[in-house]
Amino acid sequence: MLGFGLAIRCLADRRFCSRAVAESEETGDGTVQSLWIQSNRSYGIPLPGMWIGIRAGKQGVLVIDMNSNTNKVIALTSCMLFALSSMPAVAADLPTKKFHIAEGYCKRGDFRQALESLQECFEKGFPVPSDVFRFPDFQSLIRNDDARKKLNDLLRQHARENSVRLVTTDEPGEPLIVTIMVRNREGKPVPGAKVYVFHADASGQYTPTLPMNEQNPRLFAYLKTGADGKIEFRTVRPGQYPERNDVSGDDKFVPRHIHFAVTALGFAEYKGQMIFDDDERVTGHWREWAKKLNYPIAHVTHDDSNRRLADCEFILERK
Repeated sequence: MLGFGLAIRCLADRRFCSRAVAESEETGDGTVQSLWIQSNRSYGIPLPGMWIGIRAGKQGVLVIDMNSNTNKVIALTSCMLFALSSMPAVAADLPTKKFHIAEGYCKRGDFRQALESLQECFEKGFPVPSDVFRFPDFQSLIRNDDARKKLNDLLRQHARENSVRLVTTDEPGEPLIVTIMVRNREGKPVPGAKVYVFHADASGQYTPTLPMNEQNPRLFAYLKTGADGKIEFRTVRPGQYPERNDVSGDDKFVPRHIHFAVTALGFAEYKGQMIFDDDERVTGHWREWAKKLNYPIAHVTHDDSNRRLADCEFILERK
C-alpha cells in the first residue's frame, strides 16, 4: 500500500514532513477523519510543499503530534490506509489548504491574514467551517475580542452544517450534547433554517475579558437544519450566573441557559433562551416564565458515558 508506506516514512523522517494535521474524534463507529501531510521534499511527489491526504477507515484511531521536536504516534490501531492513487491530492483541494494556512497564521498571531484565508476557504466551499472551534490553534483567534467578532460574522454568512462542536476537547466543563428539532405549527420539519446559538462557559462567563458580553460570546455556532429539520451541537454545560442583588425571590437565581435565534424563509424569526429541566434553579417561577415567553425547556437525559443529552423543539410561526 503506497499510502501506508508514505505515512510511516513521513513519521520517521522529519526532513520529509514539515507539517501534519490529524483529527481523531471518537464517534459511535470509531471512524477516524483524515491525516494531512505537507512535504518538504518531492520523493516522487509532483510538488514539494503540497498537501497529501491519507484517509483512515473504520475502527481506527490515529493521533499525530508533529509540532514537538520528537514525532509521536500516540495510537495507531488496525485500519485501512487507502493508496494515494485512489485519493485526490490536497494540492487540488484549495479550501482545505486555505484552512490550514489560516491555522498557521493563528499560530503566529496574524489574525487579519487568518480571517482572510478562512473567508477564501469558506467561499470555496469548505464543508465544515465549525472546525475552527475544534482545532486548538484557532483558540488564540477566538479569544481575541475583535477577531472573534469578525469570525462570528464570517461563520454567519457560511452556515451550512447541521451538526457542530463548539469547543475543543479540553474545554473545562461537563460535556453536553443538544439536539433540536425545528418544526412548523403543523408539526412538519423545517429544512434550511439557520440557527444561531451561544452561551456562557462553565464558569458562567461569555468572554474572559467581559463576563456578560452577550453581543460577542466566545462559545457560539451557526447551524442549518437538514431535510429532517434537525440540528445537533456538542458543547459544555453552561455555568450559572452569580446571584443577582437587584431583584428578589427566584429572579435572583437565573437558570443555566442557551441563547438562540432561528430564521427560515417564510417564517417569523424565533429567538430567546432555552433552559433545562434538570437545573435546580428551574423552579415553577421559571417554568411559567418560559411558558409565557414561548421559550423551550429542554429535556435532559444521560448516555452510557454519563454525558448530558438535551433535546427540545423549536416551533416556528409562518409570516
